[in-house]
Amino acid sequence: MYYANLLSQYIKTERYGIYNKKLIPIPTPQYVVFYNGTEEYEARVKLRLSDAFINKDDSGDFEWTAVVYNLNTGKNDELLEKCRPLKEYMIFINKVREYSDDKGVDIKTAITNAIDYCIEENIMREFLIKHKAEVFSVCITEFDEKIYEAELREEAREEGRILERIEMYKEENYSDMDIMKKIVLRFGITLQEAQEYLDKYYEETDKNNQ
Repeated sequence: MYYANLLSQYIKTERYGIYNKKLIPIPTPQYVVFYNGTEEYEARVKLRLSDAFINKDDSGDFEWTAVVYNLNTGKNDELLEKCRPLKEYMIFINKVREYSDDKGVDIKTAITNAIDYCIEENIMREFLIKHKAEVFSVCITEFDEKIYEAELREEAREEGRILERIEMYKEENYSDMDIMKKIVLRFGITLQEAQEYLDKYYEETDKNNQ
């Protein structure tokens, strides 16, 4: 959707007629995602839109890919050394995590301390001085512990609902593929995630039967 918006703006700016027969030249896209989460993740992963298709399609007739780079320490250090803004951004993120790990320090204080540290150490200094309030606001959204805990609880509830729905479909003698398609549509998840929930259902069923 983001690329489509950019492409639409480009066509308008260049005054191309989309209904003409002449081929419209467009910039070559490269879709990149930078990962800085705390869960274990590979250094470089290529994601494919087709992995989310309800009906599996390996033809490649309609595809969109994204390359994910893990910015955490030890994953893509060479990339960070070549790109100072990314490196300094990760220093800041790691400082927020470091300060938030201290006992008795709330997330707001941790973010403030990390911003002050980076300014003193000339890390994104000009940007942080100019946009300190915006950075603080964004980080609060990203790191808010209450939101994080609420999301975890909601994920647990959703997992319970999905597993209950799978059990209901099994009792109605639906095939595994039909079950996966149904929960994909009902819960808005990918086919791969549906497969993982189905696998978990079988694992729990086996444990209960032992």
